[in-house]
Amino acid sequence: MDEEIVSETMEAMADRQTAKKHAKQVTCLRGIRGVPTAEIARIAAAMWDEDPPGLPQDRGSLTRVFGGAWEDGLVAVGLLAACTPDDPEEAMDIALEWLERVDDLTTADALGWMVLGPAWMSLGVPLDVLLEPTLRADHPVRRRAGIMAALALTTERLEGPAAAPLRARVGQRQLRFVADAQSAVLDQICTVAVKDDDPHVRKGLRRVLRAWSKSDAPAVAAWGEAIAGGLPKLIRGETVRARNIARRMAKLQAEE
Repeated sequence: MDEEIVSETMEAMADRQTAKKHAKQVTCLRGIRGVPTAEIARIAAAMWDEDPPGLPQDRGSLTRVFGGAWEDGLVAVGLLAACTPDDPEEAMDIALEWLERVDDLTTADALGWMVLGPAWMSLGVPLDVLLEPTLRADHPVRRRAGIMAALALTTERLEGPAAAPLRARVGQRQLRFVADAQSAVLDQICTVAVKDDDPHVRKGLRRVLRAWSKSDAPAVAAWGEAIAGGLPKLIRGETVRARNIARRMAKLQAEE
């Protein structure tokens, strides 16, 4: 993998107007080039098609790409995600290393959803291996990555530019990691996350609950009812919604 090609291509596609737009939405110490989101996805997919990296041999190259601007980091995350099925242990180790340098939610979300969650599922290791460095970390951005890793355990379809290399790898536009929500594990992850009062973690939890409800609303409703001491308002709305869905489902089944 030639990391210089990534940098040169990204720089060529950057423009000042897009940089100003991204700067209003993203704060990132690594800097922002100003590459349109669609172009980030196209560049990431092209890198996978033309010169796909492999693990562990391209760990250094991927890390150097990640250390570039914000857009370069999303390309690196996407390429790492596409490598994850071949070496989930190495991919998870890299993702956790990168996570220590992340200061924006978009990158944290992509690392959690597309690398950490799938890698953990592939490895079959205890859940604490995922939770300790993420949802139990001191930094809220790392905790956000931890709750977003749970999206990989739902039937939510992948989105965002970092998903492009995975789409290129499998040749499909619509991708999800599981056919059915992994409710038992989601219950455990959400129980840890609901204790977190950081607004970004709560918003991530709300998104996970909404995605979980799409395939197992009764489980989300039961989770909400089991939380001692009640739920924050932002989260309670999702469990009420799930309970209403579950009631409608039960009514329809009874009428059949």
